Amino acid sequence: MTEYLRIILKNIDRDNGKIINILINKGIINYKETLDTLLNEGTDELLYKCAKYVKVLNSDDRRLIINELIKRKSFTYLLHYACEIEDAPVEEIEKVIIDLRMIGIIKTFALKVKGANIKLLEDAIININNPEGIYFFAKEVPGANINRLANAIINTGEPRYISLFARYIKNSNLELLEEALVNTKTLSLDQYKEFLDYKESVQSVDFDKLCISLKDNDLNDLEDNKDKYAYLFKEPSIKSKVLMKKLNDRGY
Repeated sequence: MTEYLRIILKNIDRDNGKIINILINKGIINYKETLDTLLNEGTDELLYKCAKYVKVLNSDDRRLIINELIKRKSFTYLLHYACEIEDAPVEEIEKVIIDLRMIGIIKTFALKVKGANIKLLEDAIININNPEGIYFFAKEVPGANINRLANAIINTGEPRYISLFARYIKNSNLELLEEALVNTKTLSLDQYKEFLDYKESVQSVDFDKLCISLKDNDLNDLEDNKDKYAYLFKEPSIKSKVLMKKLNDRGY
């Protein structure tokens, strides 16, 4: 590829492809030869820009470009392609994105691509079983099934994200999530504090139940760092009789 052509293609988005389309129409650039060169030597970015801006390309030409991007597993430009090119094969690109198992790209695809299958993408997030990915999919993707994702976050057994889910995901089942926190038996004092700080949004949660799951090493931490956890003993912050009984039993 000549440096001249590379520069034109690299900057093609600055004029929405005006210059290269003029050069092609005047026969100065042979678009078929340019496409062949791009498929063999071009970067993922140049291939995507060619598909987006070169008007003379037909569906077969764009098919060659999408096949090459799929072959290269170019998730960034496959995502751009699905978002911005009118006849993009969304279902096919979606399958590639799912197979790559990258939670951020899956979520972005769900958010930005018209015609994305939210159920399939949600299934992919659940199957990856990453608590952070599940939480942010529920929080940010319109149409996500909150009940399915709540069950998925519970199945991870990760108290931090179960706690976040309960506090920040609208219409989540607080009772179910509370029970899950108790069952983890690993609720930390800092996570307990988060519930206290946001008690208005979780007012139906039973803090005595939650406190049963506090780890013994957190009680030791509390005894060793009384100043850090002074908030627990300032009215009206004290929420749990169970916590107070645990501490009293230990002579706190």
